[in-house]
Amino acid sequence: MTPTTLPEPSGQLSRGQRRARRIVLRTGIGILLLLLLGTLLAGRPWNAPWWPGRTEFAGVPDPCEVLAEPARRLLPGAIPVRDPWERVLVEQEVCEAKNDAASLRLGYERWQWGHLKSPQTGEAAAHGRLQSLMGRGQGRSWSPVPGLGAEAYRNNSTVLVREANVIVRVSYSDTRMQSAGAVAEAEHLARTAVAAIRH
Repeated sequence: MTPTTLPEPSGQLSRGQRRARRIVLRTGIGILLLLLLGTLLAGRPWNAPWWPGRTEFAGVPDPCEVLAEPARRLLPGAIPVRDPWERVLVEQEVCEAKNDAASLRLGYERWQWGHLKSPQTGEAAAHGRLQSLMGRGQGRSWSPVPGLGAEAYRNNSTVLVREANVIVRVSYSDTRMQSAGAVAEAEHLARTAVAAIRH
């Protein structure tokens, strides 16, 4: 007897068709993997806070809690008022206490990695923001404040500090106090505010 080839039952694919289907399926999966890899690399995941070695803060303290003691001491009777807001890639918390003679203000800005919207690190975004804040107001002279955060600058009684991906902004004005005293109080509050981030 000679072997005979049986016809393929209806509805089943021939060997060639199955092979062609596997090739198309593998090609499709390969293309999808390449697109996924391209998307991942475009977002620079090594800049994400979860990447090993990254040290960025996930939140900021309530500025009114940090401001409470200095406000009681410097502006008796003034009640600190909080003003939080968020926009894409930045969370900002601001608190201010003021009376007729003085104003004390503390703000935190936490910058974050944003995948494709902002593939830079939160730290790099915060550094750029700090430079932008210092560039506002022509003629202002900013002096470095050593030993405070990753970088810190002062202009009269306004202090700007960057610690990792967070910017701390402090301003204090008081018509009853000499300028040197206001500068010292603003710097002291900035140090307290940076220490509060770390806890």
